[in-house]
Amino acid sequence: MSRVVRVIRAIRAGRAARAAPAAAPVVVVGAGWAGLAAAAHLVDSGRRVTLIEAARQPGGRARSAKFDGLTVDNGQHIALGAYRDLLKTCQRIGLDESRVFRRMPLRLHVRGDETTVALRAPRLPAPLHLLAAFAGARGLDWADKRNTLLHWPALIRATQAELTVAELWRRADQAERVCRYLWRPLCIGALNTYPEQASARLFQAVLKDAFMRRRADSDILLPRRDLARVFPRPAVEWLSRRGANIILGARVVG
Repeated sequence: MSRVVRVIRAIRAGRAARAAPAAAPVVVVGAGWAGLAAAAHLVDSGRRVTLIEAARQPGGRARSAKFDGLTVDNGQHIALGAYRDLLKTCQRIGLDESRVFRRMPLRLHVRGDETTVALRAPRLPAPLHLLAAFAGARGLDWADKRNTLLHWPALIRATQAELTVAELWRRADQAERVCRYLWRPLCIGALNTYPEQASARLFQAVLKDAFMRRRADSDILLPRRDLARVFPRPAVEWLSRRGANIILGARVVG
């Protein structure tokens, strides 16, 4: 009897499989790092993917380009240890973190016209490592450090309104020197967007993820290669090998 039951169940399962609609194909618009990661996840889950990018090379805001015969990056882009999804996606497409990124403890050295601000986070549990880094920072006077630490809760508190990062700094009463030499470079490096246009919520997410959980989350990951070879080009090659349709140099208009 048990064999008959198994046969009946197998027949029913076969009918259900034939009746189930095939997974719909997916179009991903934009071959920036987010679009490439989305396409990789979809392909890995069995979807048929078409990836369309207006530029002739992938990478979006963090990419390489040819200039006078040289391959140059379009900016100083950094990643953080807190970017776990990025690291998982790199692993998904067969990239070894240690081969594409150089990981180091949080260290900032910003040289300006008037002064140079430098800080280094010691190997302490979060957020003690951040407190120690602020306390030992060179180029910031005690008033700057005290003001930043005093208003830290206001800086990371969730906002109801859609604010830019620059507006968030004003609301959180951040000192001008701290914004210029600390928060501004972090915003541009982590979000690839100037504070006057960047989302305050995204910036707050970076601060929370990088500084409030694990010490390793604040590690800086510097590219060992040009940006195209760090992620965009390997991602496109991986997608192509798995049957994704990659269309570069085509703008979506409707």
